[in-house]
Amino acid sequence: MKTYNMTDFEIAYNKVMGHEGGYHAGTGANAADRGGETYKGIARRFHAKWNGWEIIDGLKKESNFPRNLKQHSQLQGSVNDFYKEHFWETNKLGSLRFQQLKNKLFDIGVNMGKATAATFLQRGFNYLCRGNTASKLKVDAVIGAITISRINQLNDNDARHLYNLLNIQQGRHYLNILDNDSSQEAFTRGWIDRLNLINQS
Repeated sequence: MKTYNMTDFEIAYNKVMGHEGGYHAGTGANAADRGGETYKGIARRFHAKWNGWEIIDGLKKESNFPRNLKQHSQLQGSVNDFYKEHFWETNKLGSLRFQQLKNKLFDIGVNMGKATAATFLQRGFNYLCRGNTASKLKVDAVIGAITISRINQLNDNDARHLYNLLNIQQGRHYLNILDNDSSQEAFTRGWIDRLNLINQS
């Protein structure tokens, strides 16, 4: 598994944004989306105070909406800042050594929540430590100094195993949603594609 010294956020951001799509009004084919109106994965129902919504509301008045959103540099910068603050910096992903783990954790955080990403990381590490109780992490959904230190001490092979364990937990989470809420079945193929999006190449 490769490591990178710089531009780690941009690498992860570009991968994840390839799956988040553009503007969805939260009606019609997207009515089952729990977030309602959404732009690049930012759901208005959950992030109503995001400053990008004011820009979007203004651009709705133009005849080329929503095509005009992509060309608005301030809006695109606001999207970038939102993801960096809420899903990268809060989980201290820049302190981790392995870029592919950063990519996967960033994706899980964006799609399922930053606490879920941290929980999956700690649980995955503990699966690798079966038989060595002293090395296990406390599963507290917080990526702190101890978690970062333990993850960064992994060798390349174990980091690859941990990546796969994150993928397994992410897939299991999707299946649990589908088992309990048939209204989410419309997203099945997209979720499967998401598991393959953040790959180890």
